[in-house]
Amino acid sequence: MKRLLSLILLIFSIASGWAQEKETPATGSNLATAAEKPPAPIAVPDKQQVALEALALEITEIKSEIQALDAERAKSANLDDRAAIAAKIAEKVVRLDQVRVEFISVASKVDLASVDEALDEPMTLSGEVSALLSPLIDELKKATSGPRDMDALVKKIELAEERQQTATDIVARLRESIATYQGEPLATVLKNRLEDWQEKAEETTLTLDVLNLQKADLEARSVPVVDSLSNMVQDFFRNRGLHLFIALFVFILVLYLNRKGYRFFQRYSPLHRGKGRNLSTRIVDLIFITFGFVFALLGAVLVLYLFNDWLLLTLVLLFVAGTIWVSKQALPKVTEQMKLMLNLGAVREGERVIYEGLPWEVKRINVYTDLVNPALKGGVRRLPIKDLLELRSRVSDSEEWFPCSTGEWVVLSDDTFGRVIEQTPEYVEIIRLGGARKFFPTPDFLELTPLNLSRNFRINSVFGIDYEHQAISTTKVAPIFENRLMKDLVELMGIDAIKNVSVQFKSAGASSLDYEVLADFTGDAAPSYSKLQRIIQRICVDVCNEEGWGIPFTQITVHQAADESNLSPS
Repeated sequence: MKRLLSLILLIFSIASGWAQEKETPATGSNLATAAEKPPAPIAVPDKQQVALEALALEITEIKSEIQALDAERAKSANLDDRAAIAAKIAEKVVRLDQVRVEFISVASKVDLASVDEALDEPMTLSGEVSALLSPLIDELKKATSGPRDMDALVKKIELAEERQQTATDIVARLRESIATYQGEPLATVLKNRLEDWQEKAEETTLTLDVLNLQKADLEARSVPVVDSLSNMVQDFFRNRGLHLFIALFVFILVLYLNRKGYRFFQRYSPLHRGKGRNLSTRIVDLIFITFGFVFALLGAVLVLYLFNDWLLLTLVLLFVAGTIWVSKQALPKVTEQMKLMLNLGAVREGERVIYEGLPWEVKRINVYTDLVNPALKGGVRRLPIKDLLELRSRVSDSEEWFPCSTGEWVVLSDDTFGRVIEQTPEYVEIIRLGGARKFFPTPDFLELTPLNLSRNFRINSVFGIDYEHQAISTTKVAPIFENRLMKDLVELMGIDAIKNVSVQFKSAGASSLDYEVLADFTGDAAPSYSKLQRIIQRICVDVCNEEGWGIPFTQITVHQAADESNLSPS
């Protein structure tokens, strides 16, 4: 190994000598020659060539040492000595294999150690899974190969530097011990060990040089992160992007053809000619939907297989496996959805269901279900079938779908009175007298229990007269009020707006004889709802004035307490 280091130093010294000789100015007879010939370029030794020559020299030396040890083992008659020599030969053989791998790695710039380790691994179940996922893993390795290789080299260099420092320290200490202890046989043992550790130090130095050479080569070939990502994206869209596009196109095309083919089948199928959808029809629908998706997926997988794009194929298979696993966990929900599609679940076509506080008619149950409310503008909702799992429907024949319609007059429990000009699943807009508009979220509008006036309504009004007319209170008063009310209301509202007017004795109050006025109107009178109460009270007052009936007011009687002196005993 001393010869190896001497050879390396000799190569560098020769190169330095050449450089200095070329820089020395020409004198004497050499001046003319220098003037005639152009200066030769400076020869700079190639680091790769130096490393290869050093590795080749070490291979030759190790072979010579192995031959010498074989000869020594053949001559030795002691079994212990022969075993020790065989162990040394084994170490030399291992080192020879390692140097040969390093030689090929430096010459070809390929790390053969990792390749040999991968080839030597036995195939197991985990290995089979790794082989299946190898395209994905290879792409991830390829994307992160630069930083990972650099990190691995840095760690190897750190380890080699530690070993070199350890070997250097041991060599220095052995030399100190040899200078201190000169007696035999200690000096001989120390010298032998010194030679061994000097050889190990030289080996670690050579290994460190090879690693540094590989690091420099990797740094020279490294690409910036932005460029690497850009190249990855371009490569994806240039190769796998096309494959993915074609696979998706085939997937969508198969689904489209399945849908068109099923519509063609529905046109001529005797199962679909009848009115409505029976159980057999729904089963056929479910089969077409299921097999259409399966064939579309198989078509996409076949495209990737024909393109030999194992990465995308692996991703698709992982997606399918994950979907199957999730479906296994969600099997009860899938079963309920299938029952809904077969119209055997808790929600059925043609029935009434409450969704988000509003009534809806279930028109059609499929992958997406149509809910319809004919009384609302835009009253159509399309829901995925999974949203029906928590709902319950019931049969409904003649129920109203909303308390009112656009253009009708309503009174709400918060005393809002107006005409409905817009009603949708989201909001209800009411225009009040005077033109002010008020908006209500549809669920809040329903909570205010709207009173629809456009479909007939009644006004109740109470009016009282004085007790001095008690004699005629149950015989003459009520008919007089009734006739006059009917006459005046007809003049004001029209005969078509009034259905009935009735006046009845209600009660003998604390200070008046009270009568209840019941006036029934049609929807034509709804715009006048807010003033009809005042009109009825005015007509009753006019009747009292004409008939001379007194109208009582609330009387308060104050009773004075007796004098306490009158209550004391005499």
